[in-house]
Amino acid sequence: MSSFAQFVCAGTVRSSDDGQRNYGILAFLSSAVCYCMTIRAKRKIKMVESMNLSTSRYGDYPEGEDDTSHIPDNSVPPPTSYTSDCSSASVPQRRSQVYDPHSDIWGHLSGKKVHRQESLNLSSEICIEDPGEESHFEVRHRHVHLPDRLVLIRHGESLGNVNSDLYGEVPDNAMPLTDFGWEQAYAAGRVLKDEILKDLQEGDCSRVHFVVSPYVRTVETFNGIVSAWSDPRKAGKKEDGGTPTTRAERMRAWYEDLASMGISWHEDPRLREQDFGNYQDPDAIRQCQSERHAFGPFYYRYPDGESASDVYDRASTFLESLFRSFRSDPGRVYVLVTHGIAIRVLLCRYFRYSVDQYHKLANPENCECVVLKKDGRSLDLEGRYALTIEEREFKRGNREDDAVGDLLTEKRVVGHEFHTSLKQLPSCLKLTRKIRMCPEDDIEAKENMDGSYVNV
Repeated sequence: MSSFAQFVCAGTVRSSDDGQRNYGILAFLSSAVCYCMTIRAKRKIKMVESMNLSTSRYGDYPEGEDDTSHIPDNSVPPPTSYTSDCSSASVPQRRSQVYDPHSDIWGHLSGKKVHRQESLNLSSEICIEDPGEESHFEVRHRHVHLPDRLVLIRHGESLGNVNSDLYGEVPDNAMPLTDFGWEQAYAAGRVLKDEILKDLQEGDCSRVHFVVSPYVRTVETFNGIVSAWSDPRKAGKKEDGGTPTTRAERMRAWYEDLASMGISWHEDPRLREQDFGNYQDPDAIRQCQSERHAFGPFYYRYPDGESASDVYDRASTFLESLFRSFRSDPGRVYVLVTHGIAIRVLLCRYFRYSVDQYHKLANPENCECVVLKKDGRSLDLEGRYALTIEEREFKRGNREDDAVGDLLTEKRVVGHEFHTSLKQLPSCLKLTRKIRMCPEDDIEAKENMDGSYVNV
């Protein structure tokens, strides 16, 4: 006799006494709850088994990412299996035949586009017990919402870029742009509007949403960029020539003008720069920079600050929020106005670069635009737009031939260049981990032409 039936009988036999009757009722209710929980647990286990691909393959990536979006081989590799970090089960997966953490990053460094699989039949890789029942995975990933463009822009030149000693007096978050930094922001706005988004000016794709780091230099860069759509110095002017009197009124009129053109924005602290400490002592920072290269730039944590791996963690949560925004409003183009290290880490997180591949990347130049373009079910690197800078030296004085005064450098933006590959560090600054294949592996050995090795 089952425990459920025993509890029912107990409640019936002892019904002659009020206390025993109450005991029987409570026993019956308890057994009913236990029975329902058992059935529900069995159903959940069955659902998880049928969704094993969903829980392991997409467990640690933002929704919408596709593990087959980048295949660094010129031929489509056959389906293989591997053990996911999120599950011990073997998961069918399409991956490259040979993984080399030191190789080119899906062609992002060389600029050579590698072969990619344009479509993926998800239903062929999902085991469903009932063929007539649609799985939760198919319902969830039937439609992947991605913007046509995702643009990452570094801030313009700041006072800290010109004189790093100022970080000892001015907080990093309060460092403003220089006059040349404003010129770069204006130029980046023209490039964004007239070049990057020129084919997306019709329909919903004309709506652009900016996500901005809350630091002063990035918000000022944003203000300079969106001036390509509406100049704040002209916003709110009336037909009779009058203008708003207070700064708050002018700002409100400017934002309303931008909103009417489809421009929106919000700040996100997760896009902030890597924290190098509070007020940064110049000598201590220079010592840390020399130690960082020997220790490993990705892992080195500044005193009272962060490491790049810490930035990686918050970039992961930011991407999750960003992909939810894609799904809630898929018609918008997204632009991230942030910092150099943040851009490198975001690319590293989304494209799953290895640590050695991260160490090959250099920070983008000020107001450089890195463009990701929708390609099927994923975002792929289209290229980067770098501003062309012209420098001219002159002496401080009234005449060019004045012998009195310091020799100054004047910079101005004269155009822009498009590159299909990401910017790399010089070879002398690239750091590569030394990982042995076996205890006898001699990493320091040099390979000869005949395939033999000699110690170096």
